[in-house]
Amino acid sequence: MVGESCVKGYLDNTLVSAMGKQEHQSDLVALTALFALRDAGVISLVTSEVTHREVQRYKSSSRPDIEKVYDALEKVPLVEMNELVGISSHWDRHGGWNSPIFEDDPIWLGLLGLNLDPTDAHHVMVAVRARCDAFLTVDKRTILNRRASVETKFPIRLQTPSEFLASVSQP
Repeated sequence: MVGESCVKGYLDNTLVSAMGKQEHQSDLVALTALFALRDAGVISLVTSEVTHREVQRYKSSSRPDIEKVYDALEKVPLVEMNELVGISSHWDRHGGWNSPIFEDDPIWLGLLGLNLDPTDAHHVMVAVRARCDAFLTVDKRTILNRRASVETKFPIRLQTPSEFLASVSQP
């Protein structure tokens, strides 16, 4: 088992799917090397139920292969974007109502404020809460282009698999 002190990378859905579909060949080479480092106990590779929710929506013939990749990864605890903190009730002689009161996670709200979409923000929030060192993705359009602002505000690096491999392979 990998020790708690080793470097931990969170794989988002784009990478889990890419491995299952055998897409993004240049990144697959780095991912294969990362899985070998994981198997050797040098690093930890994780994902979460957020990825599984996305995989469950797939209607492709690649879904079983994608699910195998998901199943092969350690899972960090799921933290929802918001939490039920109470219920407000009002009753009088005419009837009444109950209304749930939710509180949004402050990290998720902060990531939304940096213009990440809700699902991407949920992935990154879970990775931050799980104390991952890096959030791995190939999503340049909606995640990696916000790297500087996310890394300034939160204790995580947003990296491609190749960048993460280079950072963990240095002596």
